[in-house]
Amino acid sequence: MSGPRPTLYLDIDGVLASGRLLTRNHKRGEHVTFDPDCERHLEDVLRAVPVRVVLNSTWRHKQAQLPNWLRRQLAFVTQGASPADGVRSDPQHTDGHFVCLDDSATGLIQAFGPERVVRTDHEHGLTRRKARELRRKLLALSEPPPQEPPCPSA
Repeated sequence: MSGPRPTLYLDIDGVLASGRLLTRNHKRGEHVTFDPDCERHLEDVLRAVPVRVVLNSTWRHKQAQLPNWLRRQLAFVTQGASPADGVRSDPQHTDGHFVCLDDSATGLIQAFGPERVVRTDHEHGLTRRKARELRRKLLALSEPPPQEPPCPSA
């Protein structure tokens, strides 16, 4: 992988904090925690593909509650009323080398196209299957563009 390092725009709720875990913890009277399976899937992707991680979530207001391993990975935190506005608030988003990981991705797909989005299911968060899709899309952005063969001399 010698191409540019892609950016991952990361949402938290419905990605790392799955709905099923939030519901279970609420019933038990526990505070919000992160789904260990979802965390593991994301950590596996981040170990396999060097990326620039950008927090694109309302969790920007409570970063101290993020897992330490994730806080250390953050390169930027977006601002914006919507996920698409958040992406646009990052000065580096215009390079086209990014993927958004979000459970409510309709606006992101409309703004940037399906090839730039991995949509998770809010109840299950980041599953193994979605992690494979994310890895595939990030790796595709990491590969150098194919070089054209030199023109023969006339």
